Amino acid sequence: KGYLNARNEGMRRYDNLFRRAVDKLDKRQLDELTEAMQNETPTGDVRDIDVAAAKEQLHALFERFHRYLTEEKGLRIGKINEGYFPVVYDVDKVREGGLEKLLSGKYIGEINKMTAAINDKRSRGNPDAEMVSSDEVISAIVNHITRDNPLDDADLEPQRQDGVLRPWFAGGERRVLDFLSPEDRAQFQEKDIIKTVSRYVRQGVRTAEYSSRFGRTGAVLDRQLDKIQMELEAASREMLAAGDLKNEKAREKWVKRQYRDVANAVGGMEGSLGHDISEGVRKINSWSIVYQNVRLLPLALFSSFVDPLGIVARGGEMREAFTTFTEGIKGVARQWSDAIREEPADRQKSQWEELAEHAGVIDTATFSHLLADEYGSVYLDGTTKKINEVMFKANGMEAWNRAMRVGATRSAVRFMERHNKAPTEHSARWMKDLGFGPGTLPLDSEGKLITDKRVMMSENPGMEMAEAEAKIAKVHSAINRWVEGAVLSPNAAQRPAWGSDPHYSMFWHLKQFAYSFHETIMKRALNEAKHGNVMPLGVFAWYIPTMIAADVTKGLMLGAGELPAYMKGYDLGDWMLHGVDRAGVLGIGQVAI
Repeated sequence: KGYLNARNEGMRRYDNLFRRAVDKLDKRQLDELTEAMQNETPTGDVRDIDVAAAKEQLHALFERFHRYLTEEKGLRIGKINEGYFPVVYDVDKVREGGLEKLLSGKYIGEINKMTAAINDKRSRGNPDAEMVSSDEVISAIVNHITRDNPLDDADLEPQRQDGVLRPWFAGGERRVLDFLSPEDRAQFQEKDIIKTVSRYVRQGVRTAEYSSRFGRTGAVLDRQLDKIQMELEAASREMLAAGDLKNEKAREKWVKRQYRDVANAVGGMEGSLGHDISEGVRKINSWSIVYQNVRLLPLALFSSFVDPLGIVARGGEMREAFTTFTEGIKGVARQWSDAIREEPADRQKSQWEELAEHAGVIDTATFSHLLADEYGSVYLDGTTKKINEVMFKANGMEAWNRAMRVGATRSAVRFMERHNKAPTEHSARWMKDLGFGPGTLPLDSEGKLITDKRVMMSENPGMEMAEAEAKIAKVHSAINRWVEGAVLSPNAAQRPAWGSDPHYSMFWHLKQFAYSFHETIMKRALNEAKHGNVMPLGVFAWYIPTMIAADVTKGLMLGAGELPAYMKGYDLGDWMLHGVDRAGVLGIGQVAI
């Protein structure tokens, strides 16, 4: 699995586990939970049973997350205690001076030990080195907290623009004030538990997935870039000798230009490209994107009616695509209904929605990062981001996108169950692509795919928790891989490097669909045709009439029963060209026309 997809899947999976634990708590209960976690209060001393249950679920989450970071991804992170909770200081509270008074009073003994250790180290390195005082140590600690205690990656400037980074993970740093009692430390900590845990999880997943592939400081990626640089140097010398480059100066320019493109591509995928953008340019781009969205996308839902066909192109059945379409319409109607109610109606999640959340296919939180990638929110912040999110709830796209991914999750499970029996000549190849061979899926006694570790352990007596978690992680990864091939999952790998540079975001805007469709649907269809399976290409024929029908419906709604003037004179050829253009079946070529 690629880095970007693995990172996003991991973030969704663990963030969903957290939000599931606190989903039914009100503001008072969240505050009580925060205090209990920060003060390391024994669960038995928590009076509210819902808060106590949430506290136990959070402890289980942190245990599982630690195993993911260390055993699965190889990070070298110590384990503080069984009641771990991330320590994130509230900078404003620390600046008020209370922490300095505490350190210089109650904890002066610990500070003196720290001061002596620092001075001893300095004197051993240089006998003439200047010694530090306890007051200076306290001041340095406070400055470290107020300056270098970022809760979000965005608060840190990327080290390099080419994607060779050391991702910040606050939870992986050594605690400087580990001698503080939980009660004394809690008064200076951030009290927004949603922000604290969500960003802790996101920092941890990003660090784990990046480090497992490229090294903790990006050393593996750095070596690969050095290798590319040497290959470019060698190639340029051959071109110079062959007369393809005029002189040494032209050769150096060619190497520099080619390497720049490679470095920008890597930096674009990691998100470090264009980190030097000024605040003024960022705001201009942000408001330009929001203006375009508000002006052009209120009825974007109609353009998305072709989305369920991606399930068929991926190997699902047409009836599954139709069911997903109807559930998408129901989901949009429910979201609109909830928007006009004082309180949203209670609703039981389906087994497929529960699975999609558990596997990391969808976000438990409302606004999906996938919509952000497709329609430009990834470049926004503050007011512009809020406006964008409100608009995509109002136009139904948020509920629609969620329903598409839930429907694709159901189709993924049924696809795997069908082809586990190898009914076609392509089954073995398809199953191998998902990480399994025919007949190797973990099934329960009824022949259904096992997607939960508890069921896995009950079906296999004697199986250890770690083994069950590993098997379920493999199943979830396969489900995500299938869904990513059926539903557009925009990310930086699907666009040119300049499309990830925030300097040019207003110009790149609304081109992501064409690139994602090309990479997700078209390339797979062409690859299948090479293996003798032309069915996915045949599905493209359905995109055109579906898009025409959606646009006619939209036109009649806007015209109160009358088609727009530009449509009234269409003949068959015009409608076909219109359908091809609107359905996007030309992929990247669509941008040219």
